[in-house]
Amino acid sequence: MRGLIPLLLAAPCVVLAAPVEHAGLRLVAQSADGGTRLALSKAAPLPPALVARLKIRPELLGEEGYRAEPLLGGAPVFETGGRLSSIQGFAYVQRVLLSGDGRQALLGAGENGALDAWRIGRDGTRERLLPRGAAAFSGVIDASADGNTVAGWLQAKAGDVPQGFLWQAGRGYRLLPEPLWLPFAVSADGARVFGLSRRPDADTFARQGLMRSLQGPAEGDWGDAVAVSHDLKSAVGYYFVRPQSGDAAATGSYRAWWWQAGAGYRHSARALYLDEAGIDDPARFSAFRKQLLALAGLGADTTETVVSGVAQWQAGGEAREQVADARPVLFAREGALTAWKVWQDEAWRIRLAHGDEAIAAETLAGAGFGDVYAVRASADGRALQMLGEDGKVRVRRAGKKFDLAGGLHMLGAFSPAGHYYLWPDGEGFEDRHVAWVNLQDGARGTLAPCPLADGHYSELALRVGDSGRTVALGGEAGYCVYRTAFGEASP
Repeated sequence: MRGLIPLLLAAPCVVLAAPVEHAGLRLVAQSADGGTRLALSKAAPLPPALVARLKIRPELLGEEGYRAEPLLGGAPVFETGGRLSSIQGFAYVQRVLLSGDGRQALLGAGENGALDAWRIGRDGTRERLLPRGAAAFSGVIDASADGNTVAGWLQAKAGDVPQGFLWQAGRGYRLLPEPLWLPFAVSADGARVFGLSRRPDADTFARQGLMRSLQGPAEGDWGDAVAVSHDLKSAVGYYFVRPQSGDAAATGSYRAWWWQAGAGYRHSARALYLDEAGIDDPARFSAFRKQLLALAGLGADTTETVVSGVAQWQAGGEAREQVADARPVLFAREGALTAWKVWQDEAWRIRLAHGDEAIAAETLAGAGFGDVYAVRASADGRALQMLGEDGKVRVRRAGKKFDLAGGLHMLGAFSPAGHYYLWPDGEGFEDRHVAWVNLQDGARGTLAPCPLADGHYSELALRVGDSGRTVALGGEAGYCVYRTAFGEASP
């Protein structure tokens, strides 16, 4: 109760009761009405071969492609008002969604190395989205609000290039029409699909997989591949090395790596490097990349592995490519807003569009914000969250802009109509709580700390339902469910 006193004094109408704690369960999803959550019980070891196969395919997670791990371990459990209902026969999940009323779970799940796409009812009914034998592996990427339309992926054989499919209740599944390749999101009514276009051939797909799996020698903090030869026998890239001195002003460097099949990383490549500041200078980074290619005798055509675009499909009509040479970023399920990123001037640049009219994310962010690296939106597309360099965060709705400091904004979430923006905040693992801002009047506040929301940020989850009235914050030890007085009765 002591944790609630400052909150009640500052914002007496925000919290209706102390949060309800659910220990020992990992929060994964919450229904739009806020009445049902899907969580995972204690995790068992994940199948390493399946993890390795999926780890280099973030596009199979749709908008959750940023996740560090492709699978989440544990048996799925429905939680409704504190009542638990276990889903038997699964030890891990890939992607999980709930229908708006929480009656249906749409998920990729399996055990013992298998992974299949399912629709499972809270009443215990379950349905495979694909017939037995139709795919070696399959999963869910997104679903309509009622859970009757599901977009997913399948691999007919383990080594095949994935294909996208659309499943509809009572009709079964069909492969996505060209030029669509893989879905990214589905509209709330299930009528529109937004996703990647231009399915790559097997050789190109294999090169992409190798490029994503190579990150440089273990001595580096992290790394990235720049090019892979067409025969898969040679690759080059760079990795980051932290400064060795204790001088706060010291900077790290980016060292080159050269990998050869059968021999591994060649130490001689480390002599080629770029200082930390150079990575943000397009001209210097371009020169560095050319040196990397020359090091291994690779041509410029080896730097790109999959040249895809973004496409939309209105069910019953023809699919069309919206933008070439781009990657999807967001899709407002209840609105017309879409966003993608293109490679320009040695950096990814985000564009947003209503229909065919596109605008740079930096323009929407406004003066003084600088480059935009990530964007999120409310379901109706009217509210935006933009992340910039040095931790900058700006949210906007109806022309109003608010700058925010601190917090884990990569996990931030809007209420459906975008009246509220919420995010996990707190110093250290023991003071994790939900911070919020009202995008109509600028009012700000926090909810009481959740003692269960501990662990690394990758263990955290924030879910907002019932127009903001039900908020769930989860961590490694469990999750808390808050009932608030937030609401979106007015537009």
